[in-house]
Amino acid sequence: MDTMWKRRRTAVTWFILGVILASNRIFRELAGGEDIFDAVYWFAYSSVSMMISIRILEGWIVAGIVVTVAIVVREIRRKGRIDIFVGFSNWIRPICLFFLGWFSALAIIYILIDLLYAAGQIRATPFLIGAGMGLALMLLILCDTHIAKTLEGMFRLLRGDRRSPTDPVTGSFLTVFFCIALLLSGPNIIAMSGFAPNPPEPIPYSFSQDAPMFDVETTSFKGEIPEEHVGWFTQNLEERNWMVHIHHPITVGTTSEGIALPVGLLLHGLGGYDPSVMLDTVQSIASRGVIVILVEYPNNARPENIPNDRVITYQEGGSDAAEHIPRFDHVKANLNLAWAQLNNTSSDLRNDVQKSIGENTTIDPNRLWIYGHSGGAGMLPWILTDLLEDGWGSEVLIIDMEASWLGSNADTHYGNLSAIPDHTIAHIVEYERDLSVHPCIGRFHQERISTRDGTAEPILTVLYLYVQTDEHGFPVIMTSHYTPASQLHEHSADLFLYPRLEAQAIHLFAHAEGVNDRVNDSRAYLEGTDGRLANLGKWSDGTTVKPILLRDDALNEGLPDGLDCIQYRAPHNE
Repeated sequence: MDTMWKRRRTAVTWFILGVILASNRIFRELAGGEDIFDAVYWFAYSSVSMMISIRILEGWIVAGIVVTVAIVVREIRRKGRIDIFVGFSNWIRPICLFFLGWFSALAIIYILIDLLYAAGQIRATPFLIGAGMGLALMLLILCDTHIAKTLEGMFRLLRGDRRSPTDPVTGSFLTVFFCIALLLSGPNIIAMSGFAPNPPEPIPYSFSQDAPMFDVETTSFKGEIPEEHVGWFTQNLEERNWMVHIHHPITVGTTSEGIALPVGLLLHGLGGYDPSVMLDTVQSIASRGVIVILVEYPNNARPENIPNDRVITYQEGGSDAAEHIPRFDHVKANLNLAWAQLNNTSSDLRNDVQKSIGENTTIDPNRLWIYGHSGGAGMLPWILTDLLEDGWGSEVLIIDMEASWLGSNADTHYGNLSAIPDHTIAHIVEYERDLSVHPCIGRFHQERISTRDGTAEPILTVLYLYVQTDEHGFPVIMTSHYTPASQLHEHSADLFLYPRLEAQAIHLFAHAEGVNDRVNDSRAYLEGTDGRLANLGKWSDGTTVKPILLRDDALNEGLPDGLDCIQYRAPHNE
């Protein structure tokens, strides 16, 4: 009995060690003050990266598993027993238990990812977790006599032999983990087999092929938390250096003498203040000739600033949550600071940027690109209000709102969009498998922009884009709240996100250059009038990829079954 308990203690120790090492990143993020959503996010990133990297190896992986099983079966038939590797038990057993703990932790994290982000769209990760767990179990059986005898006893039970397994605890252990392995890997075997159709490559368009591309530099400085909001955010956030980043193309002046570069403003989501989260978006825009300003802002408030018994009132696409205001003010204050430095000829920031873009190149906010993801989209109307009053976007205005979250309903931070010009092009984007935001929020944002807060007839170029998930082949064309994040940049995003962002930047720069053919071609694409914006191509078997659905009035057309957004016009609590 003592020997049995010693074996189990050792087994549990190795198993727990694997669990801890596999999940330590999440624990570190939680200890640093992040919530479970943000903590799990980074594993989601690595999962998608793994999926992309193993796509070319999937057939070999499946073949390797089949060959391994065949060899084991042959050896069992030759030797008449299961524990054929028992001579290597001392070093194989702890390794197997460690990896069993490792894959068990990954299985739990994957389930969290699937519930919070992926909604069944990530296929490679569960397959690998299940296959890894199955192989660890198989090696454990083949090297451990006790476990092998237990398994033999379980087989006898299945054949009707009333003799029980030698160790019911071990038998239960084997049953649970084999079931988990099968549930994870089984449904994804076909996808991983290499027989599923491949997704299409991004469609090349003439306006992008002919448009210039530039290398990009980043000049950054430390931002400031407005004095009136010091003490609002959690301590770990207030102690962080909140940076302002100016991303600018290099040597534009040598390419187009005297050009006035358009200005872009990127508003990240609540948990996306790490500059790497929006890096690919920034590169897509700045490399096409737009100076992009990104202001990092904090999100989580101190508990004492958010009473447990408070009641939040929602109306249309906003709420009266108090934490909107310090976030919005932080962005506005630091945007003003960045713009002041860019216009101060004695500023080091101005000189660094000017040296990079070229001596004869200027910066012109009359051509404006403004982008918001999630919480950034929620604050966009208020940020845009002051910019419009200052004349920004008076010649070209492109608005992009991805996976829109709540704005503020406070009178001071609601904004006024009555000054939006007729030439505005706006894309309000909803992702089918977005599990984070209510689908009505973006629809109300579209109405605000299109009708200029109810002051004018609708602008027809304010489009609502509904991006569908397509699971016809592998990899899945996946859509989620986090699709715009650089960490989840994979093939799907290259089909329906980044080409559209580049087209927006190309349109702005072509307008600055005065290249009318490119201006007209890119505008036709962005307006969706010729079908190119909605079309994503065909799978390798000829099946058409589910197109992007375009809506001029998303509040009243193309609503998902059972969704009535009009009910959210009146103030309400959720």
